[in-house]
Amino acid sequence: MLLVETERAYTLKQYYESLDVHAGQSYSLLVTATNQTDGISYYMVASSRFIPLELVGIGILFAILDFWENPSIPMHPLLLPYDFLYFIEQAGSIRLDLSVGAARPNPQGSYHYGNINVSTMLVLENNVALINGKYRYTDEMFAKGDEYLVERANEQQLPDDTLLDEIPVDDPDAGLKIMISDE
Repeated sequence: MLLVETERAYTLKQYYESLDVHAGQSYSLLVTATNQTDGISYYMVASSRFIPLELVGIGILFAILDFWENPSIPMHPLLLPYDFLYFIEQAGSIRLDLSVGAARPNPQGSYHYGNINVSTMLVLENNVALINGKYRYTDEMFAKGDEYLVERANEQQLPDDTLLDEIPVDDPDAGLKIMISDE
């Protein structure tokens, strides 16, 4: 198999007999069976690892030389023993091909933040607050806890879509603000 692309970026072209792909990863492979197979077919196996029940999907790439008269038996065993070190080294061997124009992550420091005009600075903080006898997680200084917020909005007779825009710009230690939003 020729590895062509990983995570939407072109890689240096390398051939692999097996490839360890984890959930969430994406690879593009080019699988070719040319006359060099000498009429031998191959298994293509997808299997799960690290779960109690191993799940397996099998595909067979048949050599078409005289398949109808003499179907060939695929070579290699179905599942090779798992070799942890081999797959760690394999992951380290996959490199981006920087000579092609594929999308790839921006190099660190490529954006010039010094050119931005700073007019206002907000200090945002995640924390835990004790509100109405219950611990609530706060996100960027706003309390999260639907029943408490709805209860307070009803007490103050606020409409459901009210957002109290009171971010302490000048005093980052001004404390927690209760805000209502229709998120």
